[in-house]
Amino acid sequence: MNNCYYHHHELLLYFILNPAGCIYNKYNRLFLSRILIKRILKFPLDLNLISRIYHYLFYKCLAWRIENLNEKEMPFAIGAHPEFMMTQDENHVFRIYDRQGNLVDSIENRIFGTGGCITDRIEVINTPEGVLPITDHLFDGDALVIENEQLGSVELVKNGKDNPIITVSFNAPLVGIWSPPKKNAPFVCIEPWYGRCDSENFAGDLQERDHEELLDPGKEFQTEYNIIFGLN
Repeated sequence: MNNCYYHHHELLLYFILNPAGCIYNKYNRLFLSRILIKRILKFPLDLNLISRIYHYLFYKCLAWRIENLNEKEMPFAIGAHPEFMMTQDENHVFRIYDRQGNLVDSIENRIFGTGGCITDRIEVINTPEGVLPITDHLFDGDALVIENEQLGSVELVKNGKDNPIITVSFNAPLVGIWSPPKKNAPFVCIEPWYGRCDSENFAGDLQERDHEELLDPGKEFQTEYNIIFGLN
């Protein structure tokens, strides 16, 4: 994988917290029961969250299932935070595609404000032939927040190479692309999101928040995304 290292925060949860099985690992399956979520994590709604990682030769499939155990509609958001190491002495770019597999010539980025909230400002970033260079200043304003199903996959590529080191493909309506601002960190994150943080001026309920997911009583939400490892 040519100096590319994959890390996913779900991997940190590969252990048994208690004999009751509120969290347990079996065949790379992470289960958070209503007991753990509501009584220990103090989450105000009843739900089960099941996360699984399927390992294949050259890719991983990461799947989520959320079960609404309430008698009312449940708002929720869920997202991933996989990060990919890259050597600092080599130039890298992102190559980005829409949901039909076409290279994207520009993206609309929702700009972060203060306190971890999003603004109403949007900037258009040109990506000729789908290429977004990773420069020293790309993340000066924090993460790129790409909304409204603009993208379907993002590749991490060594500049001048054709084959990607990593490809992240997803059906999520949003994706965050991030590295710590102004720190020249040796990694980048490509993060499929269902939902996002508050807008600066938002003062409503969760059901009213932009991009919030809503799940009917007794229903399940299921989705997945894939991480494909290149061979160069």
